[in-house]
Amino acid sequence: MPSIEELEAFASHTYDHLLGVWPNIHKSLGYEVPDIPSTHLCRESSTLTLMMLEALGQTGWEIEYGQINFDENDDIPLDITDIEGYGVADENITSTPHVWLVNEKLDVIIDISADQFGSFLIPSGQGALTSKSEDLYHSHQVADTPQDWSNDTQIVGVAEFWFEEACRDDDFIAAAQQALGLPAADLVETRSIAPRSLRAAIQAATDEGISQCQPDTPEGALATINLLGASAKAFDLTPRPTAKSEAVDIFENLIDHIAGNWTGEPSKKEELIHRMRSEATADGNAPVELGTLKMG
Repeated sequence: MPSIEELEAFASHTYDHLLGVWPNIHKSLGYEVPDIPSTHLCRESSTLTLMMLEALGQTGWEIEYGQINFDENDDIPLDITDIEGYGVADENITSTPHVWLVNEKLDVIIDISADQFGSFLIPSGQGALTSKSEDLYHSHQVADTPQDWSNDTQIVGVAEFWFEEACRDDDFIAAAQQALGLPAADLVETRSIAPRSLRAAIQAATDEGISQCQPDTPEGALATINLLGASAKAFDLTPRPTAKSEAVDIFENLIDHIAGNWTGEPSKKEELIHRMRSEATADGNAPVELGTLKMG
């Protein structure tokens, strides 16, 4: 496990990388770039950081959902406190929703976009925040109920775009590995976001395979209905440690169901299953059109 100093170095390196990324997403979506470019990008930025840690072989990291608490006398940037857009801070605002990373085993928080709160969390007003969880007890309040991102897949779409671009940057990856005290090694698949290639294979298996299956018993028909319902879980992109394993199980269940209930031409079944398996293990780093995404 890396030390907190190594995690600080990694977070600082990732933050420096994002400094060149954040303005572009604001511009591409038709927004003015705020004075602090990380503003309102905590979900996308935390997801990118989570994916990168997992790709580098780090375990135990999760998205934590909650709010940042402050009082009316704290110097919080207007982009955070002016929710109504009138050019002044809203009355009685003492918190705002926020997302960060936590590793409970290490008792460490990485808040990659903490600088959007100005000097309140980062004395210098710039940089990522890496700290023992207990030291942030008063500022970072965990929500009782995790956020559900399943209906806003474009949040993860932005993070995936950033992640895939970063993975193509050999210098960035080498510096990230060095920061964490890791040897040079191939990246591994993320666990908290199912690979896009696997999600695409599940969609294709559902669209092309299930339509060719006609169970001949009520039990078989019910199994098909239940399988389709379960398959929707693969497209819930709320980051969670079990996302990839859930998607793998869904895919295998779909393939098994198609193999056992296919009523079309046998050769086409084998062709479809072979293609689905090839797609599921393909390189998921196909380009994403940034213009189709929006900020969360």
